[in-house]
Amino acid sequence: MAKRNLGTRGGLATMAVAILALSAGCGGGGGGGSEPGTVAEFLRAQSLPMMQAPQVTNVGDDAELFSVAFGEAEDCPSGCVYSGGIGLRRGGKVGWLRFDDLRKVDDSGTPLYDLDDSDAALFAPGFRESLRALRDEPRGPFGGHYEAFLDLLARDSETPGDILAGLVDGLSEANYLRARLLVNNPAVRADRGLLVRLANLPVQPPVHDGRDLFQDVREQAAAAAALLP
Repeated sequence: MAKRNLGTRGGLATMAVAILALSAGCGGGGGGGSEPGTVAEFLRAQSLPMMQAPQVTNVGDDAELFSVAFGEAEDCPSGCVYSGGIGLRRGGKVGWLRFDDLRKVDDSGTPLYDLDDSDAALFAPGFRESLRALRDEPRGPFGGHYEAFLDLLARDSETPGDILAGLVDGLSEANYLRARLLVNNPAVRADRGLLVRLANLPVQPPVHDGRDLFQDVREQAAAAAALLP
């Protein structure tokens, strides 16, 4: 089950909103549109100001991705960035994968998509490959969904262990926020093997006070592993 808190507003979220702004253009905010099913209901319930028309695409088994920009344009002399979010609907469930409201410092309480045992189709490799293909489309509106979905998998305790292991093994310097999501995932903290893998992440070039990006994660993982019976 996903934790209902988006946590730190980092560079990945800002990047997703920048892509969203480029696809939406620099015009003023439009209407909310009339997208099918629960995506439209979900967006109406969010009461997003000056919401532009959402972009929605079908993917996988009864699933849709959506992207939406809202609010006043920011930094227009250098290219217009909007607040925005990208999300997922499957069946009757819908939630954000990533959300960034430029007016707020804290997006806590934003409803993330919540994985459960009905989401087996989302754990299949083919679904992730579909998102990867969309990521590789130049300037497409769904380019941020792949990395955001991997972050959701890293965060959620319902994610199967083999997928969590793949995420750990695939970590690179660019994925330090995902590493933090993994080490705080209750399913990871209960798995000695995953904690040992995190505790042995490679040392990266130091970025602050001589500490590298993964040092805190390695220390947290080692401490959590030591507490397991």
